[in-house]
Amino acid sequence: MRIKFILIVIALLVILLGLAYGFSSSSDSSQTAEQKYISVCSFNIYEIGLIQQLKDLDRLSKYIEDANCDLLLVQELKGTPDNKKLPSGNIVSSDIEAEDFVKSVQKAPSFIYHVSESDTGSDETHHDILANDWYIAFYNSNKLMLTESLPHGFLSSHIYGNSDFDRVPYAFSFKTTHGGSDFVMISVHLHEGDYKNVNNTRDHSDQEKRQIELNSIVNWIQSHKREEHDYFIVGDFNFQDLEEIQEDVPANFESLNSNGCFTNHAEVGKPFDDVLFEEQISATQIDTSYGLKIFDLVNFVESTDFQEKDCQTQPSEVPYKFNSRYSDHNLIKFRLIIPDKDDD
Repeated sequence: MRIKFILIVIALLVILLGLAYGFSSSSDSSQTAEQKYISVCSFNIYEIGLIQQLKDLDRLSKYIEDANCDLLLVQELKGTPDNKKLPSGNIVSSDIEAEDFVKSVQKAPSFIYHVSESDTGSDETHHDILANDWYIAFYNSNKLMLTESLPHGFLSSHIYGNSDFDRVPYAFSFKTTHGGSDFVMISVHLHEGDYKNVNNTRDHSDQEKRQIELNSIVNWIQSHKREEHDYFIVGDFNFQDLEEIQEDVPANFESLNSNGCFTNHAEVGKPFDDVLFEEQISATQIDTSYGLKIFDLVNFVESTDFQEKDCQTQPSEVPYKFNSRYSDHNLIKFRLIIPDKDDD
């Protein structure tokens, strides 16, 4: 009888241990699945800052929240949310609207930010308040951490009046908290301008300026290949149409917006925003099955319905002062696949 009781106890212990192992394995695989992807978003928010206080930050922050980004790169931040000492030694005070924007986006304690050390643009004197941009990235600190061991910061030390760039791009370097992967995101806001001159005929001067900017970015990447392999160029390229994407994308790079989907909302749709990556190296980290998602800001503001936008559909009419209140761009999103082991 005693032996039978002992056998029953042992059998129960084996069953309990098996169940515990099963739960643990399930939890581990669930965590692995959760950490497999990094959702990256980019959003040109159209002249936020400079104490304008025109933005509907409640609606904008909800739009960003619904996008569910692990990493968010923002262009056209015109003021800094923090007091900054510029390379010149001058002190720039924090901007009220930029501060409020950051607070509205940081709803989760784990969603923290990094802003560039300086602004960049054509005006070193800061007399033209719209001439310069700051770069800012928000990231989920449960999944990502900034690292200074990889190339980072402005792509040139000549950040004002640069001969190659209207606004010098900024590299944000990250490591994943799980899996040991790392990568560099280069946030860009390239030269504006379409193809039309005063006679409304084709003029390639603006496109040629963007090509110079892209070639300079690629040269910077090539000069830093020993430190890191995976570079992604993300943001507002100001591409005017599919033809320009096909002509401007550098050799050995691919566009995630290869169909030329419109990312703005205006009378004329344009594929302003994009993601460029190297075919043979970084392509293995792009989730091509997910592709590039474009989320309709006008529809969200009017109906609070967060939905993907059709590739080449524009709203029939953009509300008055919509750009000043919100933006003239839609948020774009893509996903990175995080390998179990980094390749560099």
